[in-house]
Amino acid sequence: MLKFVAPTGKVFNKTRNNRLENESGNLKNTTKYIWVKLISITNNGLVPTLEDGSGSISINEKIPTDSILEEIIPVWRTSLDNNTIITLNELIFSNKPFGLRYDVELKIWQIIFEVNLNLKDPFSESRAGDISNQKLDSSWVLAFTTDTEFYTVRSRNTRYIFESDKKIRFYFDKTNKVYDTKTNKIIKDRISILDINSKPNNNGSLNYDIDWEISNEFIGSDGYVDTKKIEITFKDSNDDVIVDDPDIFNLIVSPTYESGAINFNNFVILQKFETRTGQYEYFYTENTGSDGNEIVTVVQNLKNVSQSYYVDGKYVYDYDLSTLFRYNILTTKWEVSLDYKVFQGRSNLKFQYIHSADYEARIDPGQTNLMDLYVLTRQYDLNFRLWLLGSITEEPLPPSTDELSFILSQDLNQIKAISDEIIYHPVKYKVLFGAKAIPSLRASFKIIKNPEQIISDNDIKSRVLTAMNEFFSLDNWDFGDSFYFSELVAYIMNRTAPLLANILIVPRMENLSFGSLFEIKAETDQIFINGATSEDLEVVESITSSILNADGSIELSTNIVAQQYIVSKTGFN
Repeated sequence: MLKFVAPTGKVFNKTRNNRLENESGNLKNTTKYIWVKLISITNNGLVPTLEDGSGSISINEKIPTDSILEEIIPVWRTSLDNNTIITLNELIFSNKPFGLRYDVELKIWQIIFEVNLNLKDPFSESRAGDISNQKLDSSWVLAFTTDTEFYTVRSRNTRYIFESDKKIRFYFDKTNKVYDTKTNKIIKDRISILDINSKPNNNGSLNYDIDWEISNEFIGSDGYVDTKKIEITFKDSNDDVIVDDPDIFNLIVSPTYESGAINFNNFVILQKFETRTGQYEYFYTENTGSDGNEIVTVVQNLKNVSQSYYVDGKYVYDYDLSTLFRYNILTTKWEVSLDYKVFQGRSNLKFQYIHSADYEARIDPGQTNLMDLYVLTRQYDLNFRLWLLGSITEEPLPPSTDELSFILSQDLNQIKAISDEIIYHPVKYKVLFGAKAIPSLRASFKIIKNPEQIISDNDIKSRVLTAMNEFFSLDNWDFGDSFYFSELVAYIMNRTAPLLANILIVPRMENLSFGSLFEIKAETDQIFINGATSEDLEVVESITSSILNADGSIELSTNIVAQQYIVSKTGFN
């Protein structure tokens, strides 16, 4: 991608084919820069004009004369050279951890070996290529860690979250693609930041609406979908996997000033709340306390703050360390705090939420009685169970709404009333506990045998697993039910008595602590299924805090290196 900027005193007019015009006040639909995509290069761009009169470099937008090329984002190489592949094979067969970093200058992927791999610190290129054997290189894009049996792959990414605190609730299903037969394109849900919003650093309004595409529903640490939040990404109008404008977050939030200094005014905070016993979530809150002062103050470096900050209970976010501190007057020290989370972002935006519904999901005004029919098909049930057993490599998908309508409507239409409209909802399984469950629902079961009974570890594991499968039998559950661990324990103890003394469940996800999985709720179109295997059961002699992960802290998941928030309390439909 190429970024062109207008000359001093000029702007591009987006409605007039990017024509340069004099900058005057707050002209609508004008911009100081344009991102363009490279279409083709002929003869390495060395021949200015081809025989047909066109240039040797083709781009997708018209750029006026006198435009200034300011920035280039090159395409990353998507393949590995043979020597790198050979080395990777050797590391994998040796069960060694390693990382992969991208060398922009050489345009190749480089291996970071275990002795140099820094998995703790945030991404930084300051030590890229370091070979001091002191684990200082944190420039990895992909990190491969191993427990000597399985590899875990972590990737760097930035997640953008949009939240409506009070007025709007979002619905998004990334598996359901809405196709427009008129334009022959997929219609995407989007968030449009309206041009009536002010610019982040002055009182002038935005020059045009800024569109974001919705990329995924937001799932909290408890495994529930939080409809107040939605994951968004940069708009890609022609689906060529190259975004239209990678600077739109800066236009709305302005994380830095033109000088490059950090803008400490544009941050949002999330406050920690206990949603269930032992389980915590973070929710947006205004950064103003009851006394009218800031709850959290953002500074470049805590070491450089004045004495006025040394007030008992004062919260300060150290930008350089990406860490929140709270001052304790008793110890006269700044202590790390998890009471709040701080993100670069902006609140109180005016926006438009545009949701595209498929034709069969739209309400027919001629019908007076809508009937939601939730269906779990026998074929999907069979294929899913085969996938859990490893007989099928790819996770099967439930039938679409159209498929259900084709299968069932012919019979049901004969018995339904004329005023009835049946809406078909395919039901999907929600896997619990095993490796094929989502990370926040994976768990390890700690089993304590009855010391007065003689039974092998494998035998007790087999009996417990059989009891779990019976408990999660399809006949015992309905769509949208809630799972309670106490009920599972009671069933297992009853089925295995008197061989078992106790059984506990411990989340495998690092940021979840003991008790986090005591209650799990399924969505209305979901039903539980047991994904645990014998590998998820462990026989222990006694229970300790380390086994229970009782002191687990609440942290960002390791595959997210940055998270940006855009929060609004005003919505327009």
